[in-house]
Amino acid sequence: MSEDLTSTAPEGFLSVPNTAEAVEPELIPAGDYTLRLTRVENTTSKKGDPMLHLVFMAEDSGMTNPAPIHSYLMHPLPSDDEGQRNNKTLGFKRFFECFNVPVDGEGQVELAMLEGLSGSVTLTIRPGKGEYGPSNNISKWHKAH
Repeated sequence: MSEDLTSTAPEGFLSVPNTAEAVEPELIPAGDYTLRLTRVENTTSKKGDPMLHLVFMAEDSGMTNPAPIHSYLMHPLPSDDEGQRNNKTLGFKRFFECFNVPVDGEGQVELAMLEGLSGSVTLTIRPGKGEYGPSNNISKWHKAH
């Protein structure tokens, strides 16, 4: 059991945990998995566009330290053309159908009620790009039955 390190160091010093015990999370191999939504928040992209940030954990990966899966759903913008609006809206539709969220047409969904929901997806591994290393990517949202 780790001790509380916030109050053990003298003034001007930092108590450091045993970093030798820290392990990096592992990417989940490509395949079909059940994901549980652990965090959801409205936020903005680097460009300042509104988006929904979703964080999932794989319930059936069989791994001891699987990496969390991050997914982003971009909100349709008034400046989007018809194709862009459709693709962004389709992303929300597929997410809602996968996690059995009862939405039909326009409306509102309480974000807190989404946390803890589970759905089936196909994961792939996205190669690293720039400052970011490889990551899991949701390539298909399976419609809930």
